[in-house]
Amino acid sequence: MVTSLASLANAGQRPLTSRSDPRPTAEEWKRKCAFALGSALAFDEKSDDGWCRHLHYDDLMADPLATIRALCADSGGEVSDLHARRMQAFLDHRPKDVFGRHNYDPADFGWTYAGLAEEFREYTDRYRIRTTAD
Repeated sequence: MVTSLASLANAGQRPLTSRSDPRPTAEEWKRKCAFALGSALAFDEKSDDGWCRHLHYDDLMADPLATIRALCADSGGEVSDLHARRMQAFLDHRPKDVFGRHNYDPADFGWTYAGLAEEFREYTDRYRIRTTAD
């Protein structure tokens, strides 16, 4: 996640600066990610159980309809047949990578997968998020 954000931030800022080194921008956005995730963890920690449902991105990408059905069921609702058909039609017309594939590597910013996994361990451990370092 943080490498994608760093890449996006650099792409947006590159036309506005003569700086060619992507690392300062990447470090700033990594710091912002760490602050946001730390704030979210603190809020989640003191909130009542069930205040929200955390979804894993991998689950959502692997089976979007099943993930949304489970989300609705957890809150006492259900996905109607019409809604399911509409979601499937959207997915069918917007396949993954339809606009190309965004490739990035932590090394582009002087990072490693293992280093990022360690920096964000509290978050990944709490929500059982698989990392590339796993």
